[in-house]
Amino acid sequence: MNLRRGTRRAPRATRTRTIAISGAVAVALVVAGVAFATWIVSGEGSGPVSSASIQPLSVDVAGVSNLYPGATLQSDVSVSNPNPYPVVVITIQGRADSDCYSTSPEQPPAGTTIPAASTSNGSTQAGKLDVKVDFSMPQTAPQTCAGQQYTGSVQVSATTDH
Repeated sequence: MNLRRGTRRAPRATRTRTIAISGAVAVALVVAGVAFATWIVSGEGSGPVSSASIQPLSVDVAGVSNLYPGATLQSDVSVSNPNPYPVVVITIQGRADSDCYSTSPEQPPAGTTIPAASTSNGSTQAGKLDVKVDFSMPQTAPQTCAGQQYTGSVQVSATTDH
C-alpha cells in the first residue's frame, strides 16, 4: 500500500503543473494572436517623368583679319554647353567656305568634358570649353583671294557617354 501511495502525485503538484501548462498555452495563443492581428500596410504612388531636352552646343569663333599667302593666324573658339548634363567632346572640325584658306582646330585630349550648365541666383551659366583654331592661306593662293570676306566655321560633336 505504501508503494501505491508513493506512486501517486500530490494534488498540489498536479494543479501547479496544469496551471503552468495552461499559462504557457495562453501565452502562446496571445503571441500567435498578436502575430496574426498585425496589420500589413503598403502603398504605391506614381508621378510624371520627363526627359531633358537636347540643346545644341553653341560655338563662337572669334575670326581673324588680314590673312595673306603663307600666313597662319590663330583664333579663339568658345564652345558652350547649355544642357543640364555634361558632354564629352568627340570631334572638333574646321570648315572653310573657300579654297583660299583652310582651318585646323586644336584637338583637346580624348575624353575632354564640357561641364553642364549651372544655375546661380536665378541665372543659368552654360558650361564652357575654350580651344584655338588656325586659319591658313596657302603660299600659292591666287590673287582672286585678296580683299575677300570669308566665313570660317568650327563644328563640335559631343556625346553624353563618358
